[in-house]
Amino acid sequence: MNLRNSIHGGDRIITVYGIRRIDKTSLVNVSPNEAETPYVLIADH
Repeated sequence: MNLRNSIHGGDRIITVYGIRRIDKTSLVNVSPNEAETPYVLIADH
């Protein structure tokens, strides 16, 4: 599933997961800004 489609489709919760070092953080930081959609980022570091 495409993250941009999920954002515009109105999904309430989107989780991004995968192995280390594949730019998940960049994807999560950039996609909502490009979609110009209000969002809340909850991260467990």
